[in-house]
Amino acid sequence: MSNKKATIIAVYNNKGGVGKSTFAANLAHALSSGLLGNSYRVCVLDNDGQSNISMVLTSKSEDEISNTYQNTIFDMMTDEDLTAKDCVVQSIFNNIDVICATDDHSDTPDVISSYVDNTRIMKEKLQSIEYDYDFIIIDCAPTRDRNVYNALFAADVVLTPLETQIFSQVGLRNLLGQVAKVNKKRDNALLHYVFLSKVDNRQKVHNIEVKKHLITLLGDDFINDYISMLSLYSKCFEEGKTAINYSDEKGKIEVLNLAKTILNKIEEELI
Repeated sequence: MSNKKATIIAVYNNKGGVGKSTFAANLAHALSSGLLGNSYRVCVLDNDGQSNISMVLTSKSEDEISNTYQNTIFDMMTDEDLTAKDCVVQSIFNNIDVICATDDHSDTPDVISSYVDNTRIMKEKLQSIEYDYDFIIIDCAPTRDRNVYNALFAADVVLTPLETQIFSQVGLRNLLGQVAKVNKKRDNALLHYVFLSKVDNRQKVHNIEVKKHLITLLGDDFINDYISMLSLYSKCFEEGKTAINYSDEKGKIEVLNLAKTILNKIEEELI
């Protein structure tokens, strides 16, 4: 147990298909691997009823997760007697634990609708483990429901991957507005960083234009490091691996560079 609270990171975009869960798993493994200078202790919270990151981190199917583990995030969020500590299980990766999700987590927003302070349940539950880890990473679904708002109230940092192919200034402004509304009700404002994901390196002119727009909109909150549109990311995810322990070094280098930049920004602005 540490004498310093974990930094809580929510990986979120209200658009789907941007590589959010893949990046969350890669970030967790990069932080825990020791390749960034320290072997950080990481807990991943699966805040998405699709269970993708749970299945990768446990190497189990959704049915196996349901049958193997007594408590999931649904139980944590809906049972007043449970805390995060009651729901943590070991992943297949060193220094990474996980609170799994199954499909019933999609029902959580309705179940907690009548609860008092129902957007701050996660924040309260995570207090039981906040000194057990260096980082807690929350993988969020591409929704705007109470599950997401719980993550935004619990987190210190929000990371948003954007696809250049479907980049929309309107969509990004809506996302920024969503974070701004949460910040008005928080004691400390969220740090919010945006980076490009699934970048097609063949479309150099388009990529440059998108970066210009993002720098104009975001300034220093735009991270210039990015994740390419490499097939290895989906392949290693399907095989229950991350880019960190995959045979192709390209993805590993990209993930480590991006993770290092994120870590440096957090250390400069938060810690």
